[in-house]
Amino acid sequence: MLDGELKFLLGIITKNIKSYWMWNHRMWALSSLPRPEWQRELGLVAKLLALDARNYHGWDYRRFVVAQLKDAATDKHEVDTQEFAFTTEQINHDCANHSAWHNRSKLLPEILAQRDEDGQLEVLQTENDLILNAIYTDPDDQNAWLYYDWLLDIQKSDEDRSRLLRNKIAAIRELLELEEDSKRPLVELVSAYAELERLQSGSVSEPEKKECLETLRRLESIDPYRVGRYTDMSRTLSKQWALSA
Repeated sequence: MLDGELKFLLGIITKNIKSYWMWNHRMWALSSLPRPEWQRELGLVAKLLALDARNYHGWDYRRFVVAQLKDAATDKHEVDTQEFAFTTEQINHDCANHSAWHNRSKLLPEILAQRDEDGQLEVLQTENDLILNAIYTDPDDQNAWLYYDWLLDIQKSDEDRSRLLRNKIAAIRELLELEEDSKRPLVELVSAYAELERLQSGSVSEPEKKECLETLRRLESIDPYRVGRYTDMSRTLSKQWALSA
């Protein structure tokens, strides 16, 4: 009976893939089977996500299926590694896929835990490259920038955060040579300098302070609806730098 229910659900989910209730009912039906074929289900979810790659119900259901596979697996790390690779494929296909970035953020701590210090640095460099590729593809899409901020938050020390911020600043500068009036990179540049100063007072040089304030003036010009915000940021940063001088 449940096998028939699963076949029926598969047919109607493809027609209404955004229905939470259908995904939830399928979850119940599979969990009620004595020996659910979770690996087969993972393949089906991949096909369904191919129809709507950003469908967060589908991604939530995929996380459920992966959790069942991981629970039964002898090599749980391999399950994480394969799912991490799946998020890479999805992001490379569509860097604006918020669900793929979100899923990746859940998996990365597990991936890092499997590696020694050198291996962790290699993984983080790969993450940096993935982010930069997404940023260059669509500078104004928020997903890669949000992931970049999250990556900063999980660094073990202020020194590591500062190093990553320096990498971010260098990447933004390079990007702005091609997209000089792209608003999001300009905002991120100012935020990076502000965070760098917060982590280590006096770490932002005088030429960099000038660059930051000039960037805020440029933002006032290209984003007039938020002039007040940029003016306040400029005043706040100027006061902070004056106090630390």
